[in-house]
Amino acid sequence: MCLWCLCQWYGGCLFQVAFKVIVSSLGHISIGISRCLLGDEVRYDGRGKYSRICCEQLASYFQLVPICPEVEAGLPIPRPAVELIQAPYGVLIKGREECSLDVTHRLTTFCRHKTPSLTHLSGYVLTPRSPSCGVRSVTVKTTSGEIFKRGESGVFTQSLIQQFPFLPIIEEPELADKLTLLTFEIRVMMYYFIQCNHLSECIKAPATTVSDFVLQINALPTKQSQMRIANELLEGISFERLHKFKVELRDCVSSLAAM
Repeated sequence: MCLWCLCQWYGGCLFQVAFKVIVSSLGHISIGISRCLLGDEVRYDGRGKYSRICCEQLASYFQLVPICPEVEAGLPIPRPAVELIQAPYGVLIKGREECSLDVTHRLTTFCRHKTPSLTHLSGYVLTPRSPSCGVRSVTVKTTSGEIFKRGESGVFTQSLIQQFPFLPIIEEPELADKLTLLTFEIRVMMYYFIQCNHLSECIKAPATTVSDFVLQINALPTKQSQMRIANELLEGISFERLHKFKVELRDCVSSLAAM
């Protein structure tokens, strides 16, 4: 179990500070995560949304970087629920019950300034149906309250996709599927190797599966094309082969960390 989750159970400001110091030295690859998924009580209703998969499985491989866009944008805890509204001049972020509440400027300003600073992240796990963090699960309404469009992403997620179009992002419930979880972990590691120009280290590795895979993308001219082809190659690979691939990639990460 990750230390952040233990912090939520035992409480105490000193322990939280100690955790933040310790976690900075753990893991070689960082992924962003909606802060509520670590159990932090930062949601609009003052509750958390603890994710065992994130706090135990992902935290054992990656450094988790928690962000709550709404709280970091200055909204209180608890706070009125907000939703996306399609207006004639764009999408607004307005109160679900309090129609006069409009946090569009506050949240979009936060996204515009925060997102470019997240270049160190190699993946992101987000909260479903959130007007800020949802991934293709958010409903947009009209000004009269009718459904305008389904399957949209939250404003922070849209900002992430625009800034980092090949960043592996996923909604937390999807990780319950073992194959999806395994594929996401591999995509995160591949993104890290590509972004940090470490593909050559994978080729040098004795691991045949990784070496063969990387040879197919290393000669491509851009990082974008490398990540796109890597994602395509991962489709349709069996669970057993993906698991072996993950183990070999972790060995490559460990070798880099020891350099």
